Amino acid sequence: VAQRKPRNMASKRAMAAREPKMVEGERSALFMRGTSTSELINAIASDLHDLKKPNSQHFHRRNEKRPFEDETSVEFLCQKNEASIFGFASHS
Repeated sequence: VAQRKPRNMASKRAMAAREPKMVEGERSALFMRGTSTSELINAIASDLHDLKKPNSQHFHRRNEKRPFEDETSVEFLCQKNEASIFGFASHS
């Protein structure tokens, strides 16, 4: 695959940031709740968030998102919060 040449310094820095690195940084996680969650599942999601505490986000509000039917909204949230791993808590 041919690589594109950057047209200005900003795009050159952005391309350099996306290149593979010898030592990767720690991956951040995003935990969110579905429309119907039990107290047990909420506790599990918060425990997972606590284990990965400095590198995780936990959304406490219920989301109408369905990540396995339409993944674009979850991809947007992960990209916005710079999270490469996501957890979706749902009872159904």
